[in-house]
Amino acid sequence: MPILPDTSQALNFDDIDDDNETENENENVDNAMLKPKTQREQAAHVFATEALNTALTRQTRKLLKRDNGIYILHLPDENWSKHFHRAVRSLGTMLTLRVVTALEKRNGVLDRAGVDGLEIVQKGFSTAFISQDPENLLDEAVIAASDATIKVAPMSAGPMRKIIRRVTKGTARGITAEMTKLNIDIILSVIRPDLTARQCVENLQRAVDRQSEPPAKSVPLLVDLPLTTPIRSVRVPAPFQDCWSGGECGNSQALSGSAPRPHSREHRPDGQASGWPSPCRDPDPAGHRL
Repeated sequence: MPILPDTSQALNFDDIDDDNETENENENVDNAMLKPKTQREQAAHVFATEALNTALTRQTRKLLKRDNGIYILHLPDENWSKHFHRAVRSLGTMLTLRVVTALEKRNGVLDRAGVDGLEIVQKGFSTAFISQDPENLLDEAVIAASDATIKVAPMSAGPMRKIIRRVTKGTARGITAEMTKLNIDIILSVIRPDLTARQCVENLQRAVDRQSEPPAKSVPLLVDLPLTTPIRSVRVPAPFQDCWSGGECGNSQALSGSAPRPHSREHRPDGQASGWPSPCRDPDPAGHRL
C-alpha cells in the first residue's frame, strides 16, 4: 500500500477566505464606531436630574412616593419639557406624564388642558403635568386637585458648572450670566463628553457672541426711497438738507422716511407755521415728533 505524502504542513487553513468571518469582522467594526468613546453621562440627563433634585424638597419627595397623586412640574421654559421625561419617571414606577405647553383644542375651541388626565388617579396611578405656564395652560380642576407644585429654577452658573463637571470630569471656569440665558438646546449641544471643560466654556462663549452681534441696518436713507417726482422736487429747508441727502443728522426720525405732520402756530411755541419740525440740530422743545 503506497504511503501518501503528508500535506498538513503545506496547507494553511488560515488563508482560506471565510465570508461569514469577514461579515462578522465588519459588523464588529461598525458597532465599535457606533459606541461612544467614553461612558460619561449625557448632558441632557444630567441637566434634568440636577434641576429636579434641586427643586424637590423633603416634603415633595415623600409625596411622590405614594400612589394616586397629582403633581405639577413648573418649568422656566417650554424647551425644557422634552428633557424631563426620564428624570421624572425615575421618581416612581406608577407615575404617568402629561406635557402641556400650549392650549388644546376642544370642540373646536382652544381651552386649558389636563382635565382628561385626572381619571388615571382612580386606577392607582400618579400623574405629573409638565408645563412652563401651568396657571394659564392647565385646567382649573388640575390646579385645584394637585397635591404639590414643583417649581424648577432657571439655569444659573452653579448648575451649569455641575453639568459640565459631570459630563467632562473637569472644572468649568468663566461661566457668565449671559451663558446661562442661552437656549437650553444650545447649552446641551455644546456640552459634550468628548470635550474638555474649557472647550465647553469656549463653545458657550461663542454662542453668546453670536447672539450679541448687532443686526445689519436695513432702514434706507430718504434719498434711496422710491419717491415720486413731486416729492423729490419739494424744497427741503436748509437745516434738513443733511438728513435728506444722507449726511450726519441728530434726528433719527428724519432718516426714517416718515412724512412730517403740519403744526399750527397754536401748537408750536416758537410760532413756526411750516409743516417741518424744528431742525435736527435743534430739537423741538414741545416734544413734537414726525
